[in-house]
Amino acid sequence: MPLRRAVSVLDRESVRPFQVLVYCAYIGAGVHAVCEGNLPTTVAQILGPAAHVGWVGLLIVCPLLTFVGMVFEARSPAGLLLQLAGDTGVAVASAVYGAARARAAWAGGATFALWVVLALGLCAIALVVRGVRKIRAIGRVVRSMDRDK
Repeated sequence: MPLRRAVSVLDRESVRPFQVLVYCAYIGAGVHAVCEGNLPTTVAQILGPAAHVGWVGLLIVCPLLTFVGMVFEARSPAGLLLQLAGDTGVAVASAVYGAARARAAWAGGATFALWVVLALGLCAIALVVRGVRKIRAIGRVVRSMDRDK
């Protein structure tokens, strides 16, 4: 039965299971960076230690915001706003890493990570756009209900 349930997740039209998987990896990367101390990451090397601390914070906090928003989405509009904030932060974290990785790539570094993070960043941007559209649609429905009263 667990296999049947796992396959049913793949058959859904939702991106949520994949979003959760990727965001857990972002959290894992951030926690790993905190536990290991000052890792020699591309972000720290290219953009400096302050950017590295901010980037690690984004890796941990923003996916958690999205997860909390997912829990409260059906109960409160704040859930959608939390998801939007979290998705935006993940997109920014991806962009920061992409910018640092691009500078390193021009200096002869590996480019595979750059392309993967650019794709993940574009996915995060798509989630931000989806969140904004969802919030605007809910606003339109609320306004139309207010007019009908």
